[in-house]
Amino acid sequence: EKAGDEELKLIALNALMTRDPDRAIPMVQQLLTGSASPRLKGRGLFVLAQSASPRAKTLLAEVARGKANPDLQLKALDYLGMYGGGPDVPLLVDVYKTTGDIDVKKRVIRSLAMTGRRGIAFNFSAGDYVPAIYSQAMDEARAELDRARTEIERTRAQVESVRDRARADAERDRAVVVGRTTGQTSASASSNASSTWLVASAERDKAREAKAKEAGDALWQLYQGEPSVELKREILRNMRFSTHTQADRLIQIARSESNAELRQAAVQGLLFHRTPKTTELMLGLYRDEK
Repeated sequence: EKAGDEELKLIALNALMTRDPDRAIPMVQQLLTGSASPRLKGRGLFVLAQSASPRAKTLLAEVARGKANPDLQLKALDYLGMYGGGPDVPLLVDVYKTTGDIDVKKRVIRSLAMTGRRGIAFNFSAGDYVPAIYSQAMDEARAELDRARTEIERTRAQVESVRDRARADAERDRAVVVGRTTGQTSASASSNASSTWLVASAERDKAREAKAKEAGDALWQLYQGEPSVELKREILRNMRFSTHTQADRLIQIARSESNAELRQAAVQGLLFHRTPKTTELMLGLYRDEK
């Protein structure tokens, strides 16, 4: 409360959020609505987004709905999908449908796509790289925002891995203590802890897949109801990074969409879903194209 140094304030606020969220959240709210610098407000919102507290999530949702300045709203929409179990899909869809700001709509689209984003890897030795085909698609894929999202996903995965390992270590230590008390062997206790970690990891992956499917379905519904070609193209650009279930939808658009620009965007998206099935389907699109 008394420090004049912004970095010191943020360090203290982050620590307080971890130890006592009930005290920290009102301070963040005061910071966001007060006269602090835009940079400090943005960092404060970042601290808020990392909290699992229901009150923190409620405040973040309010900012995402526009109950703050526009820059903070865009940041909140980005942060919604970065932590925890993924974004609140109904909230994002509601923001999309109730705003007339095209930048807000685009940010919602990207936040939804972030949930289902998967790694994109090309096997150059196997001939996956075809310069004449990939250059245009990769220009967009290498845009600054996409690089930032990739880094965010990598960081989130690392954090989750560290958390899972920490939980596994704690569970193993507890199991060893229990084993000593009950006569259970150390190896058996460690095995039980490892099994617990594997089950928890599988459950987390399953929940993430379900959230990715929910977000992917929401993107598809937004595409079908969107009259703007610009926003439809933005949805297609982001669908390419989503899960494999989007490949069938991209094929459907490439076959039936009347707008040539959108059909091209769908075909570019299929480059990131290359399987024998999609390759054959693209050959069919080529043969049928007039």
